[in-house]
Amino acid sequence: MNVIDRRRAAWHLRKLGWNTSGRARLDQAIRDFQGGYTRTTLKADGVLGAKTMAAILESSSFRSSKKRGGTASPNFNFTEFACKCGGKYAGCRRIVVDRDLVRGLEKLRAKHYPRGLNVVSGYRCPAHNKAVGGATASQHMSGKAADIPSIVKAESVRALGVFGGVGVTARTGTVAHVDVRPGSATWLYN
Repeated sequence: MNVIDRRRAAWHLRKLGWNTSGRARLDQAIRDFQGGYTRTTLKADGVLGAKTMAAILESSSFRSSKKRGGTASPNFNFTEFACKCGGKYAGCRRIVVDRDLVRGLEKLRAKHYPRGLNVVSGYRCPAHNKAVGGATASQHMSGKAADIPSIVKAESVRALGVFGGVGVTARTGTVAHVDVRPGSATWLYN
């Protein structure tokens, strides 16, 4: 792609929530976009090819239209997964989300959240994760986790077979955290 295409991609990715100032940040934003986009499978290599550019433009077109769907998937926007630090900490990539997490959340939403499912917390940069007392190896730091409204019972979430990690609120037995780690882990929150 030429310089004009890179500028165009940078502009659209900025509108979608990424920091694209400088070549390295733009390359990382492209890679992070590719890794979270679910409408087609893009190789997360940071290369701005024709398929990636078309996906960026399509995603950007959904940004301003609630009827057409989310920017990452039919029902989720990339900004829902943005680090809550807002770029305050050096090295924050702002938005990182794994496409398997988004696909899992789509299945969870379809089955158990007919009125919609909002992500309470998605990606956390390492500094923000530390500031909020997150686990040192938190799946949030790799964009593989989401905290969600605690409404659905753990058995129902596990039955979907899409999440490796399930955090359960001890008092209610409902799920407050899901992630797509390899393997299986379940824990209780007080």
